[in-house]
Amino acid sequence: MGVGSSDPAVDGRAIINAFNRNHYHQPSDDLSKPIEWETALRFARASVSIGYRIAMEEQRPTWNEGDFLGDRFGNSETPQIAKTAGHALLINSNRDTPMTTETQQQLDVPQLVLDAIERCQDHLTPTPLEYSMYLSKEIEGEVWLKLDTMQRTASFKFRGAINKVLSLTEAELELGVVTASTGNYALAVAEAMRIRGHRATIYVGEDLEPSRLELLRAHGLDLVIHGERAWDAEKESRRVAKEEGKIYVSPYNDPFVVGGQGTCGYEISEQLPDLDAALFACGGGGLLTGSAGWLKSRNPDVEAFGVSPENSPVMYESMRANKMVEMETFRTLADTCAGGVDLDTITLDLCHRYVDEIMLLTEAEIEDSIRLLFEQHRLVVEGSAALAVGGLLKQRERLKGKKVVAVVCGRNIDLEVFKRIIE
Repeated sequence: MGVGSSDPAVDGRAIINAFNRNHYHQPSDDLSKPIEWETALRFARASVSIGYRIAMEEQRPTWNEGDFLGDRFGNSETPQIAKTAGHALLINSNRDTPMTTETQQQLDVPQLVLDAIERCQDHLTPTPLEYSMYLSKEIEGEVWLKLDTMQRTASFKFRGAINKVLSLTEAELELGVVTASTGNYALAVAEAMRIRGHRATIYVGEDLEPSRLELLRAHGLDLVIHGERAWDAEKESRRVAKEEGKIYVSPYNDPFVVGGQGTCGYEISEQLPDLDAALFACGGGGLLTGSAGWLKSRNPDVEAFGVSPENSPVMYESMRANKMVEMETFRTLADTCAGGVDLDTITLDLCHRYVDEIMLLTEAEIEDSIRLLFEQHRLVVEGSAALAVGGLLKQRERLKGKKVVAVVCGRNIDLEVFKRIIE
């Protein structure tokens, strides 16, 4: 069966369900089961007939010779990528000292993304685009959902985590790795460290949802609960790393993480080369800036939007102030996009450089978007994953008639919370 086949004998839904069962709905001790690219390709080919597009649909990703799909599947036209792994590294892994403005301006985001592709090709799962008839009608255009809910560990966070951890030397890993998380990044870092044969210590705040805490414990993570909020835990983890000489792995404030998250944008550009706009959830800004940086390197006219919860508008207010701000934040359904952001984060400059606008959603708007994704697409998503869709609806007039991608970035939601929303 060729790509784009409409063979009625192919039950795309059945293949998708089997793919999900085999690779995502697994016991917690088997969450790390690797995805075979041959399986992903078969999934892609079968699913095109029911409205999906995968990175491999018509254009092969530009990997190096012998890597990923190019040579494995006979694509002789695959462009070469220069062997420049680590080329864009501009700060040390411990992030002990703030980056200067001059250094931040030197960050070559497209190169960071290419480096991440080369480094992580054996571990990342290319995630599909699903066409949304409902949202397309809403904007009188064409809307596709980028399902990063199907990435390893169930969110986009694995992209940045695996790129960062693979960049570390064995000596650095032996020093010990610490990070802070509201859940998704903890799972991502833990899985990346497992691949390297090590463990990380994860700091979480007391405000972490009980269901997320239980999920982390079920996966056997080494947890330290510190402070009332996630921001307190993050500051403590950085302090411990500095004082004890360990490696702190930031969820966003690191070129390797930005480059890794940008592989999402890379896949979008291969799946939908002629898109007009893309929307991303925004907390610390890693996914937004990495992906926007790549997309605008391909087409400067592409509009890139970030969407944050109104209860935690740190990057939104920081862009308005032209500097990182410290402010009080409140509980939100989009908890993985909540809390403070490093005052020296590299992502503020990148937001100014690549992002057209950051918009805010109320809690009611986030709930409506979660419900919409379930009712129209039968997708179970967390609050942060619904932000892009809510932002699209908020900008329906601006996006009218355009070809748009909304990134649905994670599915780790508390069951009782989800039931309350959809009922």
